[in-house]
This record gives sequence, C-alpha cells and structure tokens, in this order.
Amino acid sequence: MKKLFAFLLVFFLFSAVIFTAEEGFKLPAPQKDIALSKLLEGRESVRQFAEKNLSLQELSTILWAGQGMKSSSKKRTTPSAGALYPIELFVMTGNISDLKAGIYHYDTPSHTLKLQVAGDKRKELLEKGAIRQGWVATAPAIVLITYIKSRTEGKYKERSISYIAVEGGAVMQNVYLMAQSLGLGTCAVGAFDDAKVKAVFNLKEEEPILLMPVGHIK
Repeated sequence: MKKLFAFLLVFFLFSAVIFTAEEGFKLPAPQKDIALSKLLEGRESVRQFAEKNLSLQELSTILWAGQGMKSSSKKRTTPSAGALYPIELFVMTGNISDLKAGIYHYDTPSHTLKLQVAGDKRKELLEKGAIRQGWVATAPAIVLITYIKSRTEGKYKERSISYIAVEGGAVMQNVYLMAQSLGLGTCAVGAFDDAKVKAVFNLKEEEPILLMPVGHIK
C-alpha cells in the first residue's frame, strides 16, 4: 500500500511539472522605466519626413551609432564576428546643414566623410533603384549599409554570409534607436535593385544590404 501511495504521489507531481511546463511560466513585467526600454517602446518605421534639414551633428551621431568607434577601445558600436568588420556605411545627402549634397563614405577609424559622388542623387536613386518608393527621396539623408564579403569569408567560409547578416541587423537596430533618441525617424528598406543601387552609389567591392532614410518626423 505504501509503495502504491508513493508511486501515485510521484506520478501526480511529475504530471503537474509537465502540465506547468506546457502551460508556460509567467514572467515578471519587463522594466520599462529605463532609458533603453523607452527607446524600444518608441521604435517604429517612419515613412513620412518633414521638410527640415538634418544638422551635421545629427548625421554624425547616426553614423557613429551604426558603425562608429567606441572611445573606450578600438572596438565599434556594433559586434563583429572575429572583429573583421565587413560592414561599410555610405550616406546620400540632400538637405544637411553645412554639408554639400552628395554621396559620402563614412570612414570609421577617422570618423570622417569622404566624398564619392557630388550632387543630390536622391531622385536618381528613386528612379533607378528604390522601386517607386517615393518617400525614400524625401529624407534629407539616406544611409546605405553595405558589406565586403571577403573580409569575413577568409576565416568563416560558408558561414560568413550568416554572420554578415547578423552584423547588418545590429547596425540597423542601432540606427533605429539612435534616430529615436534624437527625435528623428527612419525605416529599413530592403526592396531595391542591387545592381542599380551599386551604380548610383558608385560602389566597388561593397554589396548593399539596406537603405535607411533618416529625417525629422512629419
């Protein structure tokens, strides 16, 4: 009788554990009173931009968030497999205070912009590469996230493209959150003609991942 009782007790306890696991465990409420939580709560894709210039300071901060150098080390604001850093940022500018319109490469180590193509190319991007997404060309700046596969491929072989995709996603989220922090809007755009975007931005070995128009929210 005692053995039967012990067996039934174990059976019911085990069944209760299985039942609880299947039902799921209720988590405590997330902390939403901290700065990052508030940014995540407010993060959204913005497709309408006000006719207002971005400041050079705002653009600088956005680019630094995406792929800048941390002052505490030689590492960057986003993680990279093997610290190989295949990501490169370009920015197409139209209405930026104290900066001529053009296409620039963001040089991470020196935190400088290097002119690649002079002139406002936003309309050309829209007509040739952005697949009729008219709102893209209304942003004062369009950040292009690109990668150079060979930097990662030598070490990680067939896994390299997966790691690059993860790194590109980290850059995207940093740009989203920094834009939110600055009271700006952005949107990750993946629908474009790769070859035509490469031509407009005058890319060499870089391959495009995402376009991210940035501007003041309308």
